[in-house]
Amino acid sequence: MLAAEVNVDTDEYDSGIILHEFGHYIDDAFARSDSIGGSHALGDRLDLRVAFGEGLATAFSAMARNNSLMRDTFGQGQHHEGVFDIENDATLNEGWYSETSTQELLWDLFDGSPDGNDAIALGFQPLWSVWLGAAHADTPAQTSLFSFMTALKQARPGDAPAIDTLLASELLTGAGMDIYGSTETNNAGSTDVLPVYTTIALGGSTVLRSTNAFGVGNKLSTHRFLKFTLAAPGNVKFDLTEAAGRDPDMEVYEHGVPLAPIMGPANESFTLSLAADDYVLDIYDCGNADCNPNVAPALSDLTISVTPN
Repeated sequence: MLAAEVNVDTDEYDSGIILHEFGHYIDDAFARSDSIGGSHALGDRLDLRVAFGEGLATAFSAMARNNSLMRDTFGQGQHHEGVFDIENDATLNEGWYSETSTQELLWDLFDGSPDGNDAIALGFQPLWSVWLGAAHADTPAQTSLFSFMTALKQARPGDAPAIDTLLASELLTGAGMDIYGSTETNNAGSTDVLPVYTTIALGGSTVLRSTNAFGVGNKLSTHRFLKFTLAAPGNVKFDLTEAAGRDPDMEVYEHGVPLAPIMGPANESFTLSLAADDYVLDIYDCGNADCNPNVAPALSDLTISVTPN
């Protein structure tokens, strides 16, 4: 916020907000942020990258101040204040798509006050090491609670049972968790959410639904994710199609690096020369992802094929 927004929202005077934004800077500059940004509010069911990024930044703010209270002054003369405590379970649509679940999990891992399902106190350094470490920052998946918690359990196997207990308290499946959320069962009450990543074989095709059921832009399942492995270097052809009048888009990622942001106004078809590696596809309907004002949000099926070429 700008100082000129006096009597509206002067975030430059809210230490918790300043440190939240500094947490975003650290994530982007020194670790890795795949968040697509956009508006968000407590209780939203979000794209997994946004949920993690926002929850991480809030948890960092609380850790840096050693204070779980977040305060935000606003209004005429800054006489109003919004306050919430990330220590207390808000029970707002808990899960891997929730920034409130993310911030509470990370705070509970950090703090030294056992309560409820929180029987672990790691302090800051172990979380910092995972945040900046290769297992999370160089994951072939998108950065999310799955990549972070998988790396944390790998780094601290003795704490895995306590971490799994915390994860279960926020309606995540800890047992067998991997970077792709392959064992996750929390579908937010929708058939258009799981699996978190769909495996697609070379030479194969599949259909995934982009939905506006949770909102548009950066909300849950506007973007759908796939993964595939290329065992040897080669050319791979990608085809993404959708019903007439829709605008399907896609991006291909190698360890978080976008290789081909394909954002034309119609069905997409292109070929890439790829190294042997693990890859992620992000496919979405532009009406639901709020990137084409001429296409209204709607439930829409995207057909994707990946073919050696």
